[in-house]
Amino acid sequence: MNILQVRRELEAQLLKRPGITGVGNVGNKLRIYVEGTDGDFPAKINNFPVEVFKTGPIKALSHMDDPLLTVYEKEAAGTWIIPKASVDPLRTGRYRPVPGGVSIAHPSVTAGTHGVSLRFLGLPYGLSNNHVLSAGSTLQNPRANIGDRILQPGPYDSGTIEDAVGTLSWYMPIDTEGPNLVDAANWVPSSPDLMSDEILEIGEPRGLGTVKVGDIVQKSGRTS
Repeated sequence: MNILQVRRELEAQLLKRPGITGVGNVGNKLRIYVEGTDGDFPAKINNFPVEVFKTGPIKALSHMDDPLLTVYEKEAAGTWIIPKASVDPLRTGRYRPVPGGVSIAHPSVTAGTHGVSLRFLGLPYGLSNNHVLSAGSTLQNPRANIGDRILQPGPYDSGTIEDAVGTLSWYMPIDTEGPNLVDAANWVPSSPDLMSDEILEIGEPRGLGTVKVGDIVQKSGRTS
């Protein structure tokens, strides 16, 4: 088996264990992400070296209960919480049409990032996270309904119901009792002209490509 096949097998096994936050690979080295202690892992799995990486707890920023956020570091590789004062004001403004990389949210959420616009069967959609557009809805506890309004900017960035740009069209529910592969949701604009194909400060994505470790990448987002 190649390293991608081994990694996929590991994901199915390890993500069921408490304290495991992720499984990945860096080149031909397997990496296991953990919240705290290093755990009991072999030095090699299927002849691939194993590296353990401590992440600390991972939480969805836009679904935090306390909006009065402060910066702190739990440990050297701990959890960072970003305060509103450190958010680029360029990302929290009102945009029409809506590009990727700016504030957006379900009315019951603080604020998150609109990722990118999509087209499916010729119709425009916007892509973001479950915890941004559908309030962290789980299989066990749905917190949003298809058709709920989506605000740009999000409520934490002064968005109100007057700033609705569309409605929730789909989300992948989070399973609190099993492994999860994506944190994703889509919204559909009230009018096609409310959606921009561009990502703020990057431009319009074009085509697909392959990447390797060490490549330079670009990021456009409200916080993370």
